[in-house]
Amino acid sequence: DSHLVLIFQQIASGYQRPIFDLPLLHFSTLHSLLTILHRLSTIDPQLTNAYTRLESLMTTPSPTDQLDPIPPEQARILLETAIRTRLGEHWDDPETGWVKITGHDYMARLTRGRTNLDFYVDILGNVTVEQSGLSDAQRSGRLVVFVLLGLSVVIALLIVQIASGR
Repeated sequence: DSHLVLIFQQIASGYQRPIFDLPLLHFSTLHSLLTILHRLSTIDPQLTNAYTRLESLMTTPSPTDQLDPIPPEQARILLETAIRTRLGEHWDDPETGWVKITGHDYMARLTRGRTNLDFYVDILGNVTVEQSGLSDAQRSGRLVVFVLLGLSVVIALLIVQIASGR
């Protein structure tokens, strides 16, 4: 198996990162390798070192496991700052046309006309802004509203016509 060869090469070359960071590695492959090395280490004492090393690599936490995520309050401040920077201090005034459709501490979706702006804050505090057009749900929602509005006007005209006796 090419995965096993890759692991043996990495161990032999003094691989220092956690073994889970190796590309295309599956837990079952690692478990098989560990089992094979354990059995072989009872036969050949030189393989004991490789077995011990692989076992420690498998249990060493990855640097990505040691992330320090920002708290929701800080994410909310970063999000509000990004919105104000992009849209201006008074973006939420009715005159600007921007409406906050949804959001939480780490995300906000604003819309105006046929434009959506999505603001995201990741757990490290990086802000991403994505601009897009209307989604299919928004388009169908607007269509339903216009159809209901048209039906309401037609029904109101029919009621007026019936009430006037024509």
